[in-house]
Amino acid sequence: MDDDRIRQIIEALETSTESGNGKSRLAPCKPANIVFLTANRTGLLRLACTLLHAAVEPILSDDCRSRPVEVTDDFEQIREGPSDQSLKFVQRMETWPEPVEAIKKRSRKNWRRDRVALFGCGLVAFVLVFIFISGVIAIWTVAVGR
Repeated sequence: MDDDRIRQIIEALETSTESGNGKSRLAPCKPANIVFLTANRTGLLRLACTLLHAAVEPILSDDCRSRPVEVTDDFEQIREGPSDQSLKFVQRMETWPEPVEAIKKRSRKNWRRDRVALFGCGLVAFVLVFIFISGVIAIWTVAVGR
């Protein structure tokens, strides 16, 4: 099935579910470490739309995955059990198992982003400390100058 046909199905499903309120519940099952999904008709149709959106999302050129597709906000999820987990993103991955090179590349990108964020936070902290010390010195000179 080609992507255009899938997009037509998505459009048909989305137009048929505009009026309802989609609800779902993720519940853990006791005997096994699995999650059980229960939903009303509208919720299942909206979830199907999200899954089909992920199916037609193109694979990124430098990775074996597509961009994550976000589950819509009008898909109400009731959480049951000790965890607060909910389904927020769906992502397409064509290569199983994921190549080690792709994992290393993604971890290098994340490491760089973390370093840039840490440097930015350090710079902001330095500026705030500088302003604080300048204010203390200004107050001290005004107080001692009298």
